[in-house]
Amino acid sequence: MKKYLSFIFLLFIPFIVNAEVKIKEAVLVDNTEGLEVEKNPHYEGLQLDIDMKLAEVGEFAKYKLTIENDTNKDYEIDMGEAFSDKEYIKYEFSFVGEDNSVLKASESKDIYVTVSYNKEVPETEFKDGVYNDDNVMTINLSNEEQQVNPSTNTGYIILAISVLLVISLVVTLISKHKLDKVMVLIIAAAIIVPISIFALEKITIKIQAKIQIVYAPSQMCIEEYDAATSGDPVLRSKKEYPFNKGSIWSEFIASDYNTSGIGEYERGQGMVTLSPTNVCGLVLTYNERPVMLTDKIVNKKQGCYKFYWDVC
Repeated sequence: MKKYLSFIFLLFIPFIVNAEVKIKEAVLVDNTEGLEVEKNPHYEGLQLDIDMKLAEVGEFAKYKLTIENDTNKDYEIDMGEAFSDKEYIKYEFSFVGEDNSVLKASESKDIYVTVSYNKEVPETEFKDGVYNDDNVMTINLSNEEQQVNPSTNTGYIILAISVLLVISLVVTLISKHKLDKVMVLIIAAAIIVPISIFALEKITIKIQAKIQIVYAPSQMCIEEYDAATSGDPVLRSKKEYPFNKGSIWSEFIASDYNTSGIGEYERGQGMVTLSPTNVCGLVLTYNERPVMLTDKIVNKKQGCYKFYWDVC
């Protein structure tokens, strides 16, 4: 009996080897400076969990996933895009360099996953200053030659049950009938069962994202330069001011955020100045042109406004 059981165990070793496709590593490789995000996100099997907190449109985090294929099958990676319903957050998938979309047997492949704040969340959708944008994306890996189960776990469960049933049947027959011929027939039948019936046609990498968008007034910056001296203008100060997202300069001037007396330049109608009654003007500039009351205010991340103090 022990001889038969040992032989049966050796026979089924190829079936119970845990050959699978899985995430081997997930690391943060790039992100907006100061972004609150995990450097080493949690992953298990074929699922990656992403948690981050965003505040400004354009903020992003970029991850590198290393996918390992321990099976003897090649898989085609389907890089389909998935967006949240309101498209505030954008998810992009790409390969490293000019790498192709085939994950070869017994090899690994790197995939980039970039999550970015793509579209401004309306102020009315924030609750207690926070908007939660949770989402689930999938990357599909398929092998068109196989026609089998859609789930790795399901395949393993079926395999384990099948092995146990066959072993139980063999042991029962040998114990009751002591028929070596029966043993030979069952073993032969097990050998000719195609191993590929346990292979998977499609497996899915699941990315579960929990994104928190925090509402806060935007910040702009204003640099003041002394241009009265010879040579290049000298930076005197750099100040930051909060403002309502999407507002124009005339709205800012009339708001409580305007604490420095910024107003309309009397000698240049429609222009913004630091000192409206000063004959020198001190007109605010951005990208070397005067700022107008109707201009939309830009965030400090896009650059600073400038004032030049000069001799009248």
